[in-house]
Amino acid sequence: MMRIFCIVILSLLSVAVVQAQPRDRFDEATSAYSNAEYKQAIQLLHDLENEGYASFPVYYNLGNAYYKNGNLGAAMLYFEKALLQEPGNADVLHNIRVVRARTRDRVEPIPLLFFVRWWNDVQNAYLPATFFSWSVAFLWLLAASLFLFFGFRRVLLRRIALVASIATGVFFILTVVLYSTRLEQISAHSNAIIMPDETTVLSTPDATGVESFVVHEGLKVQILEVREEMYHIRLADGKNGWIPRSAAERI
Repeated sequence: MMRIFCIVILSLLSVAVVQAQPRDRFDEATSAYSNAEYKQAIQLLHDLENEGYASFPVYYNLGNAYYKNGNLGAAMLYFEKALLQEPGNADVLHNIRVVRARTRDRVEPIPLLFFVRWWNDVQNAYLPATFFSWSVAFLWLLAASLFLFFGFRRVLLRRIALVASIATGVFFILTVVLYSTRLEQISAHSNAIIMPDETTVLSTPDATGVESFVVHEGLKVQILEVREEMYHIRLADGKNGWIPRSAAERI
């Protein structure tokens, strides 16, 4: 009996030690960052990421460590990864603006119609799980409204229930569309960050391609197509072309 008890205690202690290790290494990385040992902090945080602890604190601190180490491309990449974990986080948005101010490319986005801009802002402000929760809530409200519509006999109450049914039905459809498009956007990893200091964008992905323009470290681009070792990219101002896959890291 005592032997079994000791085995159980040792097992629990082992689990506790294993669970404590990531926390300890994260604290060690934080300490290294505080002591301006940025390369050590980066290595410790990457170890956590590779072991499956890819979370907002790991990404956010990687972005900060890379920025302090002078790697603008990697800093932007990990701030964007952190933003996927916590959309709208004010600290991450601030740091992205700081990195963007130091990048060499000045790209003016194509002006969008107000409703397209509004749709994009709403879509990027929340995680898919949030839209899923909202869609479930609106589905319940829709069911309740329909129940009241068929249950009421007074005309005024039936009209109110009908209006509520239409409104909740529209919001239900909108949240389902937002959920599916946001999920597809994240899983597609269609955005990337330019990593080398300078990359030439070609007109075609083969040997006949001519130099179209040049992009620099830290610029965010959209990947339109993948062909062998080349990415077809588009900038926010609409310019597009081909770059080597090694020149960009997907977010």
